[in-house]
Amino acid sequence: MKKKSVVLLLFSIFWGCTPSFFLSHEEKSMDPQTLFLKLRTPKEPLHTFQAKGLWTFHTEGGTFRGQLQVRAKLPDSIWVKIEGPLGIDILTFRHTRGLITAYSPWMGEPILEMPDSLWFKTFPPFELHFSQTPLLFLGQMIPKEDSLVSFSRKKKLYVAHFSNHETWWIDPRGPVVSQWEKRDETGKPIFWYKAQRFKSSGEYRIPRMMQWGSGENNTVSLFYEEIHTNETLKPGWCHVRIPSSKE
Repeated sequence: MKKKSVVLLLFSIFWGCTPSFFLSHEEKSMDPQTLFLKLRTPKEPLHTFQAKGLWTFHTEGGTFRGQLQVRAKLPDSIWVKIEGPLGIDILTFRHTRGLITAYSPWMGEPILEMPDSLWFKTFPPFELHFSQTPLLFLGQMIPKEDSLVSFSRKKKLYVAHFSNHETWWIDPRGPVVSQWEKRDETGKPIFWYKAQRFKSSGEYRIPRMMQWGSGENNTVSLFYEEIHTNETLKPGWCHVRIPSSKE
């Protein structure tokens, strides 16, 4: 697979990834309005997020692995660095206030100040405002309540079906979205997401492991080895270094 194709696939699927993380000991059954309200409006704000971990990318062309660093200042800024084997610098990108700045030393090509709307026309397959983007790397997605078709509880999870062929599995402990799936009109899965191994950090529950995929063959697995919340970010935390010769 060509370098450019790998970088673009990584960028696109990582961006299409995608709950509020506050612990709750409430075991009483909730109606959908109450549950979705808890997802949208956490009791305590999350200001910053920093994590280091590992990623695995499976495609028809092979399997790729590497390291990942994520820094976010909520609600609207995120910096991500993706490295390959032996620390090869594959891609660094920043998304803030509706603009994406990215550079791939591996490809030797910069992407300067690209409107995020160019990416979000295709990725991810649900409506997204730029202010929600940092939360995707924390495992957060929020459903559109106005398209709810059915709502039920199965064992420990709430299951919500929507008219746009989406199904959400929500764990009331938080609450957190533990699984999400979108199908086409024939019922074939076209995009899915799963979260596991939630870490308690103060009053937050954040997934250490996330998996998401597009179609049958493109799958990303992400495992956070370190997670830090509400710690001060260093000056220049979201800088994307682009050699002057590439600008």
